[in-house]
Amino acid sequence: MTNLRRLTSLQIKVIAVLMDCRGHPLWELADILGVKKNNLLTNVMYPLLAMGIVEKAPPRPTTRTASLHPGKTEIPYILSTKSNCLESAWWCLLARDHELQAEKSKIFATMQASGFIPENYARRLTDIDREVTQIGKQMKALTILKENLRVLSEDEKEYLDILEELRLSNLSKTEFNEIFESLELNT
Repeated sequence: MTNLRRLTSLQIKVIAVLMDCRGHPLWELADILGVKKNNLLTNVMYPLLAMGIVEKAPPRPTTRTASLHPGKTEIPYILSTKSNCLESAWWCLLARDHELQAEKSKIFATMQASGFIPENYARRLTDIDREVTQIGKQMKALTILKENLRVLSEDEKEYLDILEELRLSNLSKTEFNEIFESLELNT
């Protein structure tokens, strides 16, 4: 199984996009996120599929308006409601945060004992602080997404009504980017 604590910001962005319950084909996700389809498939979708966070929906006629093949089918990706993967991912991020804090404490103890800070320790402390900050942002985003998924799994109709009421059911690329920014995922 893929290491859940290594969710990337891009993977969390995909989860956020899929929260609208519409199902998005790979070409649409790539367009919304501004990444190449091959990179998205290899680095994001395959791991999310392996973790059970997303799944493939049944094929449907293409939703691409300017398609050269209007009769062609596409396979949309949807968020899985079968398991509690977002909860697991959140706890794994918390565990990683504790590992980093422990490593940071060891470095500080070593520095205190020796009275100086070697350059490699200083670099590692900077890396740890950066990763801890990123983990905090990911945990915040996952907390919000977990709550949305809980409502979705309890009553899909109510969830879809809420999305419609909040005008979150047919977002543009710009609107998704605003959501990513509010979740602090635009790093």
